[in-house]
Amino acid sequence: MAEEAGTSVEDATEAAVKDVPLGKLGSADDVADVVGWLASAAALVTGVVIPVSGGISPGLN
Repeated sequence: MAEEAGTSVEDATEAAVKDVPLGKLGSADDVADVVGWLASAAALVTGVVIPVSGGISPGLN
């Protein structure tokens, strides 16, 4: 996708990170941490969406 836009993957990643308030892209481990938390301490949490987005909210930023 980056190459189709005429840029390198590294440059595209760097540009994307600039839009993320936490300053880093999320990883599978970040998502797994939320899943683990929901499966243990928060068993009574239902009907919510928990964004694992580094603080970026499309349409709000």
